[in-house]
Amino acid sequence: MKNTRTWHSPLGWTRIVAGREGIRRVEFHPKKEELVGTSQSDSCAPSKDARQLLQEAARQIDAYLAGRARAFDLPLEFAGLSAFSRRVLLALAKIPYGTTVSYGELSRMAGSAGAARAVGRVMAANPLPIIVPCHRVIPSSGGIGGYSGGEGSLSKCWLLELEGSVAAGFSGKADSAYR
Repeated sequence: MKNTRTWHSPLGWTRIVAGREGIRRVEFHPKKEELVGTSQSDSCAPSKDARQLLQEAARQIDAYLAGRARAFDLPLEFAGLSAFSRRVLLALAKIPYGTTVSYGELSRMAGSAGAARAVGRVMAANPLPIIVPCHRVIPSSGGIGGYSGGEGSLSKCWLLELEGSVAAGFSGKADSAYR
């Protein structure tokens, strides 16, 4: 049974990967060629309901990117992540739609005050962007910060604009790239 689904979304070529317990990974790439097969960690046998789960995840992602949904209701699988990474991602998942926090604020929310740089590394490696909204984390110094999915900072800016959270100095720059 296939445990991935690939399609073109407003953020580029999108692939979701299902594991035994839920959605394991979401990827966005500008070019389809950048979606290079599944990795060894994605070759596990998916649950018998993987096809339905992948279809529902794609539906929810498309609804979110079209501005018709603000939250996700999907089982997630945090396979292979450290306890710290899981804590950070679970805290991140609680940041409401249209809200941004700094890396320092997120480190405090995750119970690790002063670990802003480590939180940044977790954000850069977030296996579930959009669903676990790392785009809502910005530097306390202002600006947009980095983003590892799609077109990088342009994608992050577009997502923040979609949610009505415009980072200083970036309003409108991503709009033409995706609409």
